[in-house]
Amino acid sequence: MKSVNVFARLASARWGAPSTAWKLSWLLRLGIVGCFIGRGAYGLLTKEAWVPYFGVVGIKRAWAYGLMPWIGAMDVSLECSWPLCRCRLCSCT
Repeated sequence: MKSVNVFARLASARWGAPSTAWKLSWLLRLGIVGCFIGRGAYGLLTKEAWVPYFGVVGIKRAWAYGLMPWIGAMDVSLECSWPLCRCRLCSCT
């Protein structure tokens, strides 16, 4: 009896090449992750440029500096979980 090594072939040969829709969905997910990392970093570092955005909704400067790290941490934690979530709007995931 001849033995066959199923692991000798590449994964793409076993399961087929990923579709364009799958590649695009992961590219968009990585883009969203990058967006959240950038915003979260500015929040965690308490950048001065964010203070006017808090002022628009009536939050004072001292409160804004207190809230920025919390909002940054929330953005980064959301960023860590986003790529693992399944999107129900598209069938490519």
